[in-house]
Amino acid sequence: MTLTADEKLESFEGLPDVPRDPKALFKFNTQWGRSCMTDQKIQLKARVERSEEQKKLLREDTPYKMECMEDLRKGNKYTEACKRFRLEREELRAVNAELTHNEKTSRVYLEAVYQGIQKLKNLLWQKVETKQAKVFNLDKTILFSAEMEESKKKFNMTIKDITENINFDDVWILKIVQDSQILTPYNLQKHMVQSYGQEWLSGRNINQCKALRNNSIITFDKVLYDYEESKNEHILAKDCSNKERFVILSKVHSQDSTKKVVTVYLDNTRIQFIPDPNTQEIIIKVNNTNTDLPVLHKLIIKEDEVMEKVPIDTKEVHIMTVALEKDYDERKAVDMSDSASSQEGFVFSKLETHLWDELREHIKNKTAVPPQNLTHKPKTLIQIVRPKLGDSIMLFAPEQELKVFFDGHNIKIELAQKYKDMVCGLCGDFNGETSNEFVGPNRELYKCPQQFGRSYQVTSQDYLGVDQCAPIMEFALDRDIWLTKVDRSTCITKTPVPRCPSTCVPVEQQSIDVEFACTSHKGDSNPFEGLTRKQIIDKYGDKRPDYKRTLEMAVKCRR
Repeated sequence: MTLTADEKLESFEGLPDVPRDPKALFKFNTQWGRSCMTDQKIQLKARVERSEEQKKLLREDTPYKMECMEDLRKGNKYTEACKRFRLEREELRAVNAELTHNEKTSRVYLEAVYQGIQKLKNLLWQKVETKQAKVFNLDKTILFSAEMEESKKKFNMTIKDITENINFDDVWILKIVQDSQILTPYNLQKHMVQSYGQEWLSGRNINQCKALRNNSIITFDKVLYDYEESKNEHILAKDCSNKERFVILSKVHSQDSTKKVVTVYLDNTRIQFIPDPNTQEIIIKVNNTNTDLPVLHKLIIKEDEVMEKVPIDTKEVHIMTVALEKDYDERKAVDMSDSASSQEGFVFSKLETHLWDELREHIKNKTAVPPQNLTHKPKTLIQIVRPKLGDSIMLFAPEQELKVFFDGHNIKIELAQKYKDMVCGLCGDFNGETSNEFVGPNRELYKCPQQFGRSYQVTSQDYLGVDQCAPIMEFALDRDIWLTKVDRSTCITKTPVPRCPSTCVPVEQQSIDVEFACTSHKGDSNPFEGLTRKQIIDKYGDKRPDYKRTLEMAVKCRR
């Protein structure tokens, strides 16, 4: 929708236009009974808008707004200051709701509502203030209004029923609720159906990442970019919360092949899918042991490393059929003109749903055994399914709510909503925001897919060295920089840049603009020597750059 000058908030080049006074309206009606005349009816109407705190901050020249203005003048809209300023403009953190019912509505339902309000008052008794209404509020109506703070950790709420005005001030949102993303401000840059309908009303998991055979990757937030992996392991997706419930690694099988090797870590179990270079067969390894899984069978891995093979009681279906699809945001480097090349996706069969439901029912039945009859049986941790001879593998991990699909060339990962904003890797951070998708392992922000992808190449001695000439991430130094007439400085790139190892030379390079941060010092020593990548990023990543210049980034190297 195009906004007129009077309808939109102050415009800034590089930032999306937003309405001056945006509102999102929602309405829910339900009625039940024997006839329209005697039906019981309940209606909920809600209006989402900017909070008073937001309106006040948008009128002021806040430090992060001024810093963002400076960043925009330099052509950089992906800074932390601009991200915060965009959220202030685009999020709606206040809601006003009205719950009404008719006189036919059963007292059972009404008592449940009022008892819920009373329990909330008892639970938050230190934060609640109750006043008798000087004039009775509307009959058959309960009014709710709430505002969430910018931190998304606290909120204020008012409830008005016919006799009382109840105020809740500075209420902390439980950590489990914060992590689940249940209470999330409405974002003007997302369509309502996409933001909420898909995530909460859909009966199946729709959070997908795909790494395709043509080196295209579609992230959980549906951003598409091209990146060619090496024979060294890359973190495709990882639970980056303190629980670290899973890690999924991938690498190319050989440099000129589209075949990939996938490694999945779940608890203390290591599972590898390795395609045979000469056939369509996929070798399965569990904790480094080859496991032969016949066609139309599933391997059930339980506690205490108990494993069993069970036939699949459904017809043969190939789940990895590739079909045309375009449900993503094409993304290259910020200053690259090529368009991404893939329009591939996966079509699912009924087999996936069948097996997933079967596994959940199995777990449900096991946990439903009465305590007196309960005997210890190893819990199912993982199922690996081979629905078709050769090139189809499915992995299900119900406790982690993780699914992995692999056909030797293409990888697809499905995650539950609870992982939102907790993921890192080539599949993105899964935070619902597409403008800053290329976030590295230390929360550093990249503009170029090649730089971002290389940041997730595993550098530990266990994995590095298979491809001796794969570019590695290094910080570039500029020595003897005189920012003033009296201070000599050494400057370092704020983020590392892919460079060829010392024994290799570049065969393909790409020019990128890189920001430098400087520190003044005396003598010839290197002030950055001994610092790890994380320490440098933590110390200088948020610092305003002292200057910017163009460097050559290694894309491919050889001896």
